[in-house]
Amino acid sequence: MSAHPVGVGIGLTTTARLRGPATERHATHTFARDASEIARARRLAAATLRSWGVRVDQSAIVLLTSELMTNAIRHGEGVVRMVLRATDGRVRIEVHDAGAGMPGLRVGQLTGDGLGGFGLHVVAALADAWGVEYGAGTTVWAEKAGDWPTRPDDEREPGPP
Repeated sequence: MSAHPVGVGIGLTTTARLRGPATERHATHTFARDASEIARARRLAAATLRSWGVRVDQSAIVLLTSELMTNAIRHGEGVVRMVLRATDGRVRIEVHDAGAGMPGLRVGQLTGDGLGGFGLHVVAALADAWGVEYGAGTTVWAEKAGDWPTRPDDEREPGPP
């Protein structure tokens, strides 16, 4: 990750390495807990996957990113970290925050802030798989089937996406 403070530059780590017949790629982006960061996360997710040449439903990835980031920013604590992974025919989006919340499917409702409680229902409907992991904070992830063309340059040293 970058040594830049959150919101100043991008915390980004990108690697590409061969693992058997498949290539694994991942990128990590760090965000402040601010609603304006959701749009930036959507743009970064789409741009990263395009730069990798991943063939995946971009609209679904953008919406999954939006829902996962919204939950972390709205209900989490601390900075928010998004990890994108492409490996073995799967694209995985992980969104981590330092909170101890317990995300899950809830009954949607109208609140003083508007309509809420539908985000993970959207994730469950769009994702091929999704889940929650606990540890030093909370990570909510979603996966979609995806693939990328095999290129001779996949064996080069990793560089920026």
